[in-house]
Amino acid sequence: MDSVKLGDKIKRARATSGLTQKALADKMGVTSRCIQYYESGVRTPQSTEILIKLANALSVDVTYFMSERELALMGENELFVEKAQAEYGLSGKKQAQRLIEQAQALFAGGELDDEDKEAFLQSISDIYFDSKRRERNKSKG
Repeated sequence: MDSVKLGDKIKRARATSGLTQKALADKMGVTSRCIQYYESGVRTPQSTEILIKLANALSVDVTYFMSERELALMGENELFVEKAQAEYGLSGKKQAQRLIEQAQALFAGGELDDEDKEAFLQSISDIYFDSKRRERNKSKG
């Protein structure tokens, strides 16, 4: 994880946006205590949707919340998307992008170490391509 923790990043982005904790909470439809917990590290956003909503409310990209290692994994993710597009066209590319976006938002919470994140992404990639191959074989037979 970066030396800057998720809570610190949330606090910094909120300050840059000129929002109070209450104003941010109102934009997100949560309590100001929830924002306090995020900023102090007592809690982390528990779903992709919450993290995306937080990024939107703060006018930052969800990648703002990611560690340097997580950002490096994005390069590997681009290869995954390119492979999905090459094998399955535009719909495969879109599905791969959605998987990655959801995984990135999940990772920004900081609950998994980098090795586990890599293993998770590799597993998702394997599952995705296996299911696509089975789907293709099923439609042929």
